[in-house]
Amino acid sequence: MKRRWALGAGLGYERLTARSATQPKVPFTVVEVSGRMRVYPDLEVAANVRLGGGTAEDMTQLSTVAFLGDLRYRLFAGQPWNGYLFGGVGVRSIAEKDADMTTAQPRPSVRVGAGGERRFDRFAIEAEVQYHLVAENAQVPDAAEPTIAYEFARYDLRGWCLAIAGTFYL
Repeated sequence: MKRRWALGAGLGYERLTARSATQPKVPFTVVEVSGRMRVYPDLEVAANVRLGGGTAEDMTQLSTVAFLGDLRYRLFAGQPWNGYLFGGVGVRSIAEKDADMTTAQPRPSVRVGAGGERRFDRFAIEAEVQYHLVAENAQVPDAAEPTIAYEFARYDLRGWCLAIAGTFYL
């Protein structure tokens, strides 16, 4: 508990699916920056900013921005090798880069996951698997001919992310 604060940065590969009739899948590359505080030896709270981009099969460029708050439970707190479980809530926007405000409106988002960490005094390396849910945006007007960009902006999304990260403990 002598180092309660931590700053982290990670890189991930995420694959999201829109829950529409065609169920398009789009891969994203994401970068996440987080600040964490250890409340108890085995419990942490975190604030995260997540940025990313992906290209759909029709060559549409999509971008994503998320702000999430997490709660992380460490299974082997204080050990050099430890595992953890986490869950978080926040808001997330996924749309084309030139989308209007209605289409790019932030939507409620939830994530859960598990990870492992190898700690080297003040520095640690982490690997995580995450599952994301993003709510639908009913304010997006109906499209005569739906595109992948429309389906990702309108319908709820689900998907997995694999990430690696580095953390510096203060």
